[in-house]
Amino acid sequence: AYSLMEAGRIWNRNDYTASGKALLKTIEVKEVVDVPGLGPMLLPGEYGFVSNDPQIWEFNPSYVPLFHLRYMQSINPSGQWAQMSLSTARLMREASPKGIAPNWIAYRFNAYTKSGQFFIKTERGDLGSYDAIRVYLWAGATNIQDGLRKDLLNSLWGMEPLIKTLGYPPEEIIVTQGKGDRISPYGFSAAVAPFLDATGNAELAQVQHARAKAMQSEALKKSNSKESPVFFYYDNILSLFGMGFFEKKYKFAKDGKLELPWNQKSCELR
Repeated sequence: AYSLMEAGRIWNRNDYTASGKALLKTIEVKEVVDVPGLGPMLLPGEYGFVSNDPQIWEFNPSYVPLFHLRYMQSINPSGQWAQMSLSTARLMREASPKGIAPNWIAYRFNAYTKSGQFFIKTERGDLGSYDAIRVYLWAGATNIQDGLRKDLLNSLWGMEPLIKTLGYPPEEIIVTQGKGDRISPYGFSAAVAPFLDATGNAELAQVQHARAKAMQSEALKKSNSKESPVFFYYDNILSLFGMGFFEKKYKFAKDGKLELPWNQKSCELR
């Protein structure tokens, strides 16, 4: 929905904009839920993430970038997106007691005490890995003027000391312990560079960006080799977002709109 509406705005394609708005309406009807004790939240999908006995909801923190919620709020101010930003910020804070984002988190509401709490479901596991790494990227890419940005970055305090110790973000972290040491692929370093820069660790961010660039270069050499064709889809996509943001090829406005350097320039006709 975001991509369609922004493509419509940037490329002046009304058909894209209309499709994006239609999709947004469907999302608001089928995937936005009002969770007691928490507030409105965006489910990972229409089915399979809510159980009624007991009342449990499941969420994927990497599916809800704050700038997406701000953008939807600007598109539909009468919706629940503003409150959803607050609920999501609380999710990030309470789901990361060791400062490490989980791949999946569940929320249980107790009808007797009228309160709820976040917890790790055994069947989902207690890892922060290929899903969660995007949480740091989205936090780092959040506009500096967003009132929840600082809270979001502070919620993820556990990643920085791990990177300082290991020299890279671990591929898997046990979120309940804040521990992990498995060497990660280069996409992980690309993803955390904007986050580290946003938290004031510019030098460490540069190191991770350099690691990603060097490892990507080697991977691309292999992918172009007839003897060893390799294409690391996930790493390349993470790198497009992470390195692209770090190299200032794009950014997000306070209301979540995509800002592109080539789209900001104008020329005088003579």
